[in-house]
Amino acid sequence: MLRGKTLSVIGLAVTILMMSGSVEAGNWFNWTFGGNGVKGSGDMVTEGRDVREFSRIETLGAFDVFVKVGEKQSVLITFDDNLIDLVETKVKGKTLKIYSDESFRSKRTCKIEITVPKLEGVTTHGSGYITVMNVNSGRFKCHVKGSGDITVKNVNSDVFECDINGSGDITVKNLDGDFLECRISGSGDFSADGKVEELEIRVHGSGDVDTRDLRAKEANVVIKGSGDARVCADESFEGSVYGSGDISYYGDPEGNVIGLFKK
Repeated sequence: MLRGKTLSVIGLAVTILMMSGSVEAGNWFNWTFGGNGVKGSGDMVTEGRDVREFSRIETLGAFDVFVKVGEKQSVLITFDDNLIDLVETKVKGKTLKIYSDESFRSKRTCKIEITVPKLEGVTTHGSGYITVMNVNSGRFKCHVKGSGDITVKNVNSDVFECDINGSGDITVKNLDGDFLECRISGSGDFSADGKVEELEIRVHGSGDVDTRDLRAKEANVVIKGSGDARVCADESFEGSVYGSGDISYYGDPEGNVIGLFKK
């Protein structure tokens, strides 16, 4: 049975909030650079985009993106018929960038479905959502910049990196890997389940980490601020808190347990 122990000390919390897009009265979504922008017709259409090969995805704005790893590359956009051309999909280097330079208003979310043979990372700027399925990569990186969320399901990766800068969240389901690193600057949350050899967590701010269902052989956690972390370590654990945060660890790690712990 897993046992929980907690490390606590006192310090400082930092919160960073970034937003792109908003919802106003009447449930209109605004993507504006000044003024109200073009009003969506409400007539939804789906359009395929022909773009060159890419292995990373980056969004700027409140897009709802679903990504799966498959044999044939494709990009499908569903949005108001008079707004869909305002959504840009351009490849720079190996990165597909999804954004808009124009102001618009819509009662519907712009939905984007992507299939890609190889995927090495995803980034969201603003308040968008990205869901990724079936990752198989030597190295994979998730990055949230703002209030957006990323969910990754069914992951096989030697090195898995997660960065949160702001109030957005990252959720990882069914991870099988060698090394997982999570870095949080702000108030965003991270959770994961599965198994890894090594787990490293760094929290600067008030973000929370929950990896109780991620079985790690070795875990190293540092919190600077008011964030909380709950981790599971089977062999070794190291934890340090500089602030008012808490660390709770589960499992039966031998040695390398440092700090003052209490239930």
